[in-house]
Amino acid sequence: CRMFSSVQAYEGQQFAELRKQCQQSRKLFEDPLFPATEQSLFYQENRIGTVTWKRPKELCDDPHLFVHGISAHDLHQGQLGNCWFVAACSSLASREALWHKANRKYITFLTLASSAILSPNSWMSASRHLMGASSASPAVLQNCPVGSSSCRVIRLVRSGVHSCEMPVTDRRPGPPSVTFQCKKVSSCSAKSSRYTASWGSSRRSPSCRRWPRCCSDCTRRRIISVSCTSSVKGSSISLVPEAGSTGGDWESPSMRAGVIPDWKDQEWDNNKPEAYAGIFHFRFWRFGHWIDVVIDDRLPIANGNLVYCHSNDKNEFWSALVEKAYAKQVNRRPLVYGCYEALDGGNTADALVDFTGGVSEPVELLEGHYGQDEEARNQLFERVLKVHQRGGLISCSIRATSQADMEARLDCGLVKGHAYAVTEVQRVRLGHGLLAFFKAEKLSMIRLRNPWGEREWNGPWSDSSEQWQKVSKSEREKLGVVVQDDGEFWMDFEDFAKHFTDLILCRLINTSYLSVHKTWEEVVKFGSWVHEADPLRNRAGGCINHKGTYPQNPQYVFDVKKPEDEVLICLQQRDRRARPKEGKGENLAIGFDIQRVELNRIYRMHISQQKMCSSVYINSRSVFLRKDLKEGRYVVIPTTFDPGLQGDFLLRVFTDVPSDCKELTQDEPPQTCWTGLCGYPKLVTQVHVMKGTGLQAQDSDGSSDPYVVISCEGMKVQSPVQKDTLTPDFDVKALFYRKKPKANILIQIYNKNMLRDSFMGQATLSADVSDVQQQTVRLRNKGQGSDLPGILSVSVLTSNVLTGI
Repeated sequence: CRMFSSVQAYEGQQFAELRKQCQQSRKLFEDPLFPATEQSLFYQENRIGTVTWKRPKELCDDPHLFVHGISAHDLHQGQLGNCWFVAACSSLASREALWHKANRKYITFLTLASSAILSPNSWMSASRHLMGASSASPAVLQNCPVGSSSCRVIRLVRSGVHSCEMPVTDRRPGPPSVTFQCKKVSSCSAKSSRYTASWGSSRRSPSCRRWPRCCSDCTRRRIISVSCTSSVKGSSISLVPEAGSTGGDWESPSMRAGVIPDWKDQEWDNNKPEAYAGIFHFRFWRFGHWIDVVIDDRLPIANGNLVYCHSNDKNEFWSALVEKAYAKQVNRRPLVYGCYEALDGGNTADALVDFTGGVSEPVELLEGHYGQDEEARNQLFERVLKVHQRGGLISCSIRATSQADMEARLDCGLVKGHAYAVTEVQRVRLGHGLLAFFKAEKLSMIRLRNPWGEREWNGPWSDSSEQWQKVSKSEREKLGVVVQDDGEFWMDFEDFAKHFTDLILCRLINTSYLSVHKTWEEVVKFGSWVHEADPLRNRAGGCINHKGTYPQNPQYVFDVKKPEDEVLICLQQRDRRARPKEGKGENLAIGFDIQRVELNRIYRMHISQQKMCSSVYINSRSVFLRKDLKEGRYVVIPTTFDPGLQGDFLLRVFTDVPSDCKELTQDEPPQTCWTGLCGYPKLVTQVHVMKGTGLQAQDSDGSSDPYVVISCEGMKVQSPVQKDTLTPDFDVKALFYRKKPKANILIQIYNKNMLRDSFMGQATLSADVSDVQQQTVRLRNKGQGSDLPGILSVSVLTSNVLTGI
């Protein structure tokens, strides 16, 4: 199951229809679901005073969504305790592909950069450009030596018609041009073609008017080779992933629906005043779907200023409008809508997920001892750097232990109980000149921003710190180091880990097969905790502490098909915060366990199996777990902490290879029309082969590659192969629903060979109704009574109640 790509209109409000109605009637939109009244401001009491509502055109002569682009410096927190939301917006502002979706249906994902041996002023400025349609994938640089006049680009494509574009901004006089050579490759029957694209004198966002069509008859997911040559002699063109790029993950939820869709179409246009209708729309990812939220542009004003989130530029309004749209859809209840005060005190992790459709992982820096453990800190920095480089969003905070600690400023300049946005993660080169370049001494650094736009870190590597003298001027300019109290500052990662207590990593999960970066297989399941009196129908059993009802929870089985695989699991509940007029309620305390089960289990568990790991139980909107699991079959059990509680949930499972994740819904084999003829199971038996010892060597090196096959009544279960061992730790289980109580269980050991596997021994077990029987059995030869080298440790559990295991 893949994440839904469709966008749902919030409360049925269709932006295009509403705007058209307003334009035709020449009336500005007034949102009936979020009126310009105190109802949309507060659910408790007015703590601001007199508030008026004004549209941007009433506040300035030349309003815009964006002024000079978008950056983390655009946002300043207003009279609301929503630093968590503003910090998330600051992180979002640094990811262009996330906050908007261009109305031309292009995706920005490459940067053109001048060659290192050429002066940046000589021929080309580093400029972003658009390449490919919305279904396009990244271009991958190949065979582009420094100083050459051309480079070869491998471009992965999904559709039959492909386009090649490489706009270049040339600072020298005269229009630049680029020649494209589309070459024939084995998967494409099109002939080689040459195209030349030129641009006029404009130096802003050059784009090609006529798109060269290359290899139009290539089939889905084929490769084309494009040779790109600049008309500027002696220049080299380097195509590199844009900083923060998701690596062309056009299938990710964030790329399918930006927070600010069609922003150019929504922007104020002084040349078309009749197009303005006082209506805007924004998109957020909520409980597995993108929702499109429509608002009017009336904003709350007190003492002549915006009450809530605002920008440095008085005529820039994107942050204020996004905040209003987000406030509208918070605390959704039938006939009751959100308000600004609902944003007072929230969770940054939730906002990051709402902006991206990603998965947020909390990291407890204090409990993990990252400030003291250098090895653990270095590993964490690698994770943080990878998340940042792959387009993820990151936030952090210092935990406040009491109400008095909230927003208390420390001597180092940091603020407790306050969310910061991470805007850059870098390894900074120390020293000057060529010696520093070859010495390659680098420091792990992280850049943060205070949503207040002031109050910065004043320790080592702060804006005016003498430590910056260790860094060359060019490196400082590259990092954008400025001495200015703008709320943004750098820290050494060691200092960061010592001072901050909590870190949020929001991954943009990459599920694309055609991506430069690691791909994930994603499964999305919607479910519910439903309380029923019948134990076989009850799906609200509570956590594992409640042993009698715990197995009654929803169960989802998945396979790990590699010897070891990293598994990401996220459980999210539908927001249960109370109606605004009743104050803030609490979400359920939720969590989940992962249990290893029999390799052939297809029916629900009725007793606990081998517990591998558990998430935390917390009353947050979502919980996350990242775990390395060995090859086998597993069941994830999402639960509430207490039994009998009801609610909806969303389960997301990510693995490296397909996991075949599905819900277990049946308790036992169903009875069919063939049951009377073929019989129906009378017993259920679980066989657990734990390990083997003293096996006979099979290979020339004195070792073996054994595996076990467990058989019963014509059914077989085979374990993974254990490499180079005579004492294999099989730890494999099989489950059999048996029609013949007197039939034995057969366990056979084989050695894995290139051509034909060799027999190593077998054991036969009876499986009577009993408690768990742990025993050791000797291996014997086929059809003979003679013993063979080797002993197996096994356990057998049999029940005459089919729902007993």
